[in-house]
Amino acid sequence: MKQNQALDERLSFMKLDAKARQDIHGAKSVIMQTLPKALDNFYSQIQAFPETRKFFSSQGHLESAKSRQ
Repeated sequence: MKQNQALDERLSFMKLDAKARQDIHGAKSVIMQTLPKALDNFYSQIQAFPETRKFFSSQGHLESAKSRQ
């Protein structure tokens, strides 16, 4: 399967049509500006609960996952 086809199928699954993709693209600067803080909050929440914290073997493992977002 071609990469573009796979992406189109994933976007279709999430019901992101061309208009939604265009809207997201238009909001890119806002998303990129707020993403670091949102990721900090998300990973702090993960660390706050043993049920989710257990998915990471160490702080380094968590930081590695966060840096790949």
